[in-house]
Amino acid sequence: MKTNKIILAGLMAVGMFFAACNENAPVYEPAQPETNEIQAYIYNTTVTSYQFTELNSAFPVVIGRNVTDVAANLTILTNDTVGAFEMDSVVSFAAGQEVDTLWITCKLGYGESYALTIDVPEEYATAYGQPTVTVNVLVDFTWLPSGVVVYQSGFWGGAQAKLPIEQAKEYTDANGNLLYRLNSPYYYVTQGAKCTKPGLHVQFLLDKDYNAVDMFDYGFFPVQDNGPFFTDGTAPINYMYWDPINYGQYCTFTNEANVYVLNIIFSDGSGLTLGAEAWQWAEGYPGELPEVEEPAEPAEPAE
Repeated sequence: MKTNKIILAGLMAVGMFFAACNENAPVYEPAQPETNEIQAYIYNTTVTSYQFTELNSAFPVVIGRNVTDVAANLTILTNDTVGAFEMDSVVSFAAGQEVDTLWITCKLGYGESYALTIDVPEEYATAYGQPTVTVNVLVDFTWLPSGVVVYQSGFWGGAQAKLPIEQAKEYTDANGNLLYRLNSPYYYVTQGAKCTKPGLHVQFLLDKDYNAVDMFDYGFFPVQDNGPFFTDGTAPINYMYWDPINYGQYCTFTNEANVYVLNIIFSDGSGLTLGAEAWQWAEGYPGELPEVEEPAEPAEPAE
């Protein structure tokens, strides 16, 4: 009898446990059936970043639909308000056709970029697919090898490294300036510790005689991807900040022949610190270097 009581008590406890679980369990409510006649979506395999080196390059975006029994037309929406892209925004599905490809032609110029957002209109989108995607597009210059510089970083305590300098082949402006870049300077200077892979460059303008004119990028631009932190910082110091209009005393770019000095601000996106960077164009410098005077011959001793 004692054993039966123990078993009965255990069964009652288990029953109370499941009853409690049932009381707190969420009530399943089936989704409302979709009623729009297309139920379209954007394929989740869409490439979201392109870097072109030729003008008028094109890329595809695949649009699918769940309702395929009848033909249908669908107008795709974008955030392009400046004519940066050309496309036939109407996607046409034949009866039985599940997918169609939207080809988008990039009309950006060299050195220009755009984050293009593509949307399926809400009234024709399915809840079970991706209705929007953002594609980042850059039309880059052709960068020609132009020699080697010896780079010295004041931000990194005077650390030095040799690295490539390159010229943008297609760049022109009204003043006849030339566009150059230092290829991945902080990847080389920190030996991959604070910039873990090549690709973050420093771009600048020189005049026809290869004298310093200006930086190409204004505001924040990334030069590191694993930078140090301010003492109370929450984000790494990964950016240079160039603003000679408001911070002219901290943002200067000068040269003496093939030696260039860049005073610039480093930032985590909010806090600021100063850097004094310099480089000597050691190989391939196309400008004229000052002649070095030969030391005078010592005079013959008087007899």
